[in-house]
Amino acid sequence: SHTPEPASSQAIAIFHSYVQYLQATSKLEERFGNLQMRATKTGEFDSSLLKQRRSELINLRKQYFDAKTIRAFFSEEDGLEDYSLAMIEIEQDKNLSMEQKQQRKQDYMNALPDNADKQAMQKFTQQQADIAKLIEQTETLKKQGATAKQLYDMRVQLVGKEAADRLAIVDKEEADYEQRFLEYQRQKQAIIKQESDSNSNNKQATQQKIDKLEQSLFNEAERKRLAGYEAVYNSKNTRAQFGKEIILTN
Repeated sequence: SHTPEPASSQAIAIFHSYVQYLQATSKLEERFGNLQMRATKTGEFDSSLLKQRRSELINLRKQYFDAKTIRAFFSEEDGLEDYSLAMIEIEQDKNLSMEQKQQRKQDYMNALPDNADKQAMQKFTQQQADIAKLIEQTETLKKQGATAKQLYDMRVQLVGKEAADRLAIVDKEEADYEQRFLEYQRQKQAIIKQESDSNSNNKQATQQKIDKLEQSLFNEAERKRLAGYEAVYNSKNTRAQFGKEIILTN
């Protein structure tokens, strides 16, 4: 059955407005994404950037939708963003102890009106807590040399069998990626050393060899992860080496 007029025309108008809105927000998100990436090099989110992004998004919505449509489309999303921003600001407050931070977070939740948005945030909060606990326990068990079955059993208890099954697949994929990455690092260093030993200054030829190596070990999607993965790997090695130097000098 067809949607009766004028509802049909209104739905079409909202759809077109939404498409235009998405096009406008994509540019905004790209700009703020780049700014946030630079800001998070210190390891923290810049809450002022998040607030600025939020303000610009709200202004954009007003250009494309009326107040009723904005409430219908974005009220739950806004509630979650308000919550996320509040949690970030509490977490980054260096004047608060861990206990005070937990109390502030609880006070924030208690102050919310009892409605669907609050229920959504409570669900979101629980999910975040489960994820944090999952990450923490996974790292602990791995450090203790836990078996794959022990990891799996812990995950089943925390997030259920279906999610645990997916995580087990991810573990295998990550282990495979790491193995290929280590081989990539070994061969890459060999290429660089070979070029250095031969006193060759042909950087282009060296890079071509490295590019060919990357293509032989990783698909296109995996290669996009390579720079970030390598940065983390090098950072870990630097910290480990620094730790060894401290031990050796004491």
